[in-house]
Amino acid sequence: MVDPVVIIPAQASSVTVQNMSPTLSPGGAPSAASLMAAAHMMNGGGLQINPDAAETLTALQGIPSTSPMYAEAQIAITNLKAQQTAITANGPTGIVQAIQAAHGHCTIVSNLNDQFATMSGQDFGDLGVGVTNPSSMSCKGLSSFGDMSSLSSLMSGGGGILGTGNMSTFGMPGGIISSLIAGNLGEATGIVPLLSGMGITQDKMTDPTYAPQVSQAMGQIKDPNVLATIADHFGLPAGGFSSIADFLNPANLIPGFSSGGLSLSSLGSKLSDMGASFPNPASAASMFSNISIPSLPSLDGITDSFGSQMSGIKDMMASKMGIGSGPSGIPQVSDFLPVALGTPSMSTFLGGATSGSLADLNQTLSASAALHANAGIPSIPSVPSLSDHIGAAQGLGQMAADELSVPTGAGDVLNSMITPDAAGDSIKAAMATGKNAAVMAAVGIA
Repeated sequence: MVDPVVIIPAQASSVTVQNMSPTLSPGGAPSAASLMAAAHMMNGGGLQINPDAAETLTALQGIPSTSPMYAEAQIAITNLKAQQTAITANGPTGIVQAIQAAHGHCTIVSNLNDQFATMSGQDFGDLGVGVTNPSSMSCKGLSSFGDMSSLSSLMSGGGGILGTGNMSTFGMPGGIISSLIAGNLGEATGIVPLLSGMGITQDKMTDPTYAPQVSQAMGQIKDPNVLATIADHFGLPAGGFSSIADFLNPANLIPGFSSGGLSLSSLGSKLSDMGASFPNPASAASMFSNISIPSLPSLDGITDSFGSQMSGIKDMMASKMGIGSGPSGIPQVSDFLPVALGTPSMSTFLGGATSGSLADLNQTLSASAALHANAGIPSIPSVPSLSDHIGAAQGLGQMAADELSVPTGAGDVLNSMITPDAAGDSIKAAMATGKNAAVMAAVGIA
């Protein structure tokens, strides 16, 4: 059976995890600290089962067959042995792989929880202008501005004069003026001198505040030769223009174009808000021609609000996300790997073996097994290769860096297992190196 792919948020990482095996990406040269950790882990050093977990197993095995707790103890022994064998099967690198997989899952769940919390209070309109349902959501609301092929034709044929280079003035009088000036037609057409005479300098010609005056001036220039020159320069059909202002009408730019009430300035504002940047009209035309608007009658037919729908989606994913000991029930790495960290239930049991403390211990072990099963994370990773060893070592630093923003408890689990020797120190060094690199990168230090 092929193990499921575990996705770890990339952030600044050069390490990905596939089938729980971290692999090096091109350009991801390991640090000296990572190489030290990799070498020690490759030779079996650096990490070990937490003493509490080891002592718990010994204590369980000491419960006599005459004890009322014997049957429960045997269940705990079986589960504890199985989990300890699984996490140690491939040595320290296997331990890191298991922690990375759990850390990745906990990070994803934490991010999803935040995302669902935000979306629960939203409606489709909060996702952007023109978004009203799932199908319009797929194109960020652009479908509300018309047919994509028509918009592509508009950009291809009329984008030059309308000004695709700056979407904040696209389809506005200022956009036309910018295009004319860029095409060395500002003076030749007479529009720049006319506006200057009105007290509107070039820095104000694209300012929306002056759009009414600019539009009025454009309407005053009606020389057929000037209009023909503009049309020829921008590859537009001759005729159909009675003044420069007519270049703002899409129907004049594209023969047979049906605007359907399209507002060019609204389209430009939408694209500007989206951060669109087009080096030329062809790139804008290409974008629209490649946008697909799916037919989603079943989804679009749901009348619940966006927030309600997403709350339902969260409920559908809940079993896979799992429940743990973190904030809002978010799983922590220790919930996956109690045998690595040692847990309060183990400490309680070691402090005094009772039927209650034994029941709590079995509950902890059962919950761990259920989390692995529900999350689709195999308990025993594949036998590590050289790249796995190095990737796992790099992953130590990445997990430490990740925890600056999303604490999953991975660092706590690792620290509880570090051995008091050079191999253990190499694990600490790799973690600190990765974390410090992320802290310094945030302020521009490479």
